[in-house]
Amino acid sequence: STVVKPAAGLLVTFNVTTAGAVGAIYDSATTGSAATLIAVMPAVVGTYSMQFPFFTGLLVVPGSAQVVSVSYK
Repeated sequence: STVVKPAAGLLVTFNVTTAGAVGAIYDSATTGSAATLIAVMPAVVGTYSMQFPFFTGLLVVPGSAQVVSVSYK
């Protein structure tokens, strides 16, 4: 898992570039703490448009063998 941005912002898109197990994106500024689920990243390659606000931070947790990228403001 990776904290991509430890502050408020906007999740614009996420890309699943290598399918693997299902992953998730959370509104959280830290790993290992309670977090609010923003999106489930499917085990299917593709680009997913979100335009979704986050208030604490952006935490990305790819699934096993999954490779993803995110764009945010």
